[in-house]
Amino acid sequence: EAADAAKMNELRTRVEQTVTDPGTAEKLKPWYRYACKRPTFSDHYYAAFNRDNVTLVDTADTHGIERITEHGVTAGTTTYELDCLIFATGFNVG
Repeated sequence: EAADAAKMNELRTRVEQTVTDPGTAEKLKPWYRYACKRPTFSDHYYAAFNRDNVTLVDTADTHGIERITEHGVTAGTTTYELDCLIFATGFNVG
């Protein structure tokens, strides 16, 4: 457990050091045990959230995406215009 906690703290620190917006960084930090979800190994993933054309759409408070249109998605009361939509559902462990 101690090794797991140390690794997860290391990953959270990496997010803090890479993502410039504190709110976005907080939402991206992993708060689960290591390997419970697929680890992010890319050097470019977290840095992408610093781009002005990238937005993290956090659906935790909106109960998911409500609508997909030809121009974007609606989550809660906000519609996000998109060039590309990637469905990333994750995977089940055990």
